[in-house]
Amino acid sequence: MEIKASFSNVANVLLDWDDLSNNDYCSWRGVSCDNGSFSVVSFGLRGNSLTGSLSPDMCQLTGLWYLDLSENELVGPIPPILGNLTYTGKLYLHGNKLTGPIPPELGNMTKLSYLQLNDNELIGTIPAELGKLEELFELNVYGNHLNGSIPLGFQHLESLTYLDLSSNNFSGHIPASVGDLEHLLTL
Repeated sequence: MEIKASFSNVANVLLDWDDLSNNDYCSWRGVSCDNGSFSVVSFGLRGNSLTGSLSPDMCQLTGLWYLDLSENELVGPIPPILGNLTYTGKLYLHGNKLTGPIPPELGNMTKLSYLQLNDNELIGTIPAELGKLEELFELNVYGNHLNGSIPLGFQHLESLTYLDLSSNNFSGHIPASVGDLEHLLTL
């Protein structure tokens, strides 16, 4: 319930998130669970006009494979502790009003294949630690206020097929190693 408390504007959206009358969180809107362990594996509340912030308590969902809070009105920073979700393969936070830097701790999410942070108000540089995400297929940071240069560590993103860095304030050259990514289809 700490996660619900981090959101505002939930009266109609998360009406069934009531642990007093329905403690079966696996039946709550946007939540899917593993049939054997009953751990939360999917958390999807895309486009529900949620306001508020991202709860650091999401890191308690250790079996989480899919997290989609995109197309809402969430504000504030991305909690660095989300980097502890090392099993998560898909992280969709695009289309919010998230601020602050991209936490380097996201580089600990070694199973991450899709990372969409586009259309927010993120600042700072792209952390070099994202170059450790060897299973990453898609990275989208379009439409933020990011600056600096593209990390040289991107050469290790050998699975990358889609990379969108546009509509930011990057400087310098695209590292030549990005051109060596043989699976990259869209830049």
